[in-house]
Amino acid sequence: MYNTPTSYVNLDINPGVRIVFNSFKKVIKVIPLNYDGKALIDAVGETKSDAKECIEQYIAKADELDYFDPDNREIKIEVSSAREGMFKDLVEIVTLIGEENSDITFIINEDNIERKEIGFIP
Repeated sequence: MYNTPTSYVNLDINPGVRIVFNSFKKVIKVIPLNYDGKALIDAVGETKSDAKECIEQYIAKADELDYFDPDNREIKIEVSSAREGMFKDLVEIVTLIGEENSDITFIINEDNIERKEIGFIP
């Protein structure tokens, strides 16, 4: 159960990464979505933290490595979960992080969500 994926958050700044969580909101793995995503994962290093801490680490490291466009500091975020409660929790976490980082525009995609009750595979 601890290693069973139930949710993920895609962070797209270019680099793009997918953070995969279990039902306890703990990181199972982080998957690169492009070449720069792999470089960002390598820069952050191993993380088995909770959802908020991990997302903050990736955003901070992307900022430190100058991945944000100085004229358009935005991040596109997609949240997906097999569980409605977990989905709401992750959206709340991402929204809170956005409020704490007011110099970055957070675009949270809630329209393109796939919630599969059986066989969720991020």
